[in-house]
Amino acid sequence: MVAPDAVIRPANAPLHGVFGVNVQPEERAVYIGTIRYHRDAFFSTVKVEVMDQFAQAQEAFQHKFGGRLSLRKELAVLLHPE
Repeated sequence: MVAPDAVIRPANAPLHGVFGVNVQPEERAVYIGTIRYHRDAFFSTVKVEVMDQFAQAQEAFQHKFGGRLSLRKELAVLLHPE
């Protein structure tokens, strides 16, 4: 999704797609996954994937915040690739 006032420059790689994530208002930390874009030789998006690297993210999160916060996994879902 591109903002209506966005200026697209030739050197930019726009991140197309609309994602949905089920997040509750009281949650302070939610892991949505790693979103990876695959492009062709013309820099057009050919594939979008959501990678689940929760174990590594949770380890880093625990290291930073200890037991003060908990991290919940709710992977993003590609709703519209655009």
